[in-house]
Amino acid sequence: MALKDYLNIFREDAIARRYFVMNSFDGCLTVMGIIMAFFMTGSNDPSNIIISTIGAAVAVGVSGLWGTYAIEKAERMRSIADLEKHMMRSLKGSRPRKKVSELSMALSVIAGLSPALVLVITVLPFIVLPMQQAYYLSFGIIAVTLLLLGIFVGRVGKENLLISGIKMLLAGLIVGLIVIGLEFINII
Repeated sequence: MALKDYLNIFREDAIARRYFVMNSFDGCLTVMGIIMAFFMTGSNDPSNIIISTIGAAVAVGVSGLWGTYAIEKAERMRSIADLEKHMMRSLKGSRPRKKVSELSMALSVIAGLSPALVLVITVLPFIVLPMQQAYYLSFGIIAVTLLLLGIFVGRVGKENLLISGIKMLLAGLIVGLIVIGLEFINII
């Protein structure tokens, strides 16, 4: 499939938008937890942050890709089987069966790449900047990403964009506060 095919699916398919938002949101909160934990412990070694975040990006990327493909294909094949039962004929080799694999793959790419991309982008400051600046820029990237995801959700739901954005931003703040609390009681 070409990039334009993925963009069309994203634009037209509510499930694709859901996977994109949910998994990007998961990526943001995951990287917020990782970076905040390193920040609270005073880590000055960017390689630890980079390795941890890249490891998480690989894990959430594979999870999103694999899990989404498996469930999407299963659900869509179930629908095809129900249709075959009602039609009393096989659709083997038909266009609908072919579309099941294509759409399942497209959705899995969206679900797998969105959180991995968020994680990788957020860790880039640790490659090029001094630690203190990298921390603050990464927190800023997370905040902007959460705000934009919230605005996107507000737009899809025809809600107040700013309030929707602030709600998503609040989740990042809660993760940060929980990590601070964990450090406060010496769990980290």
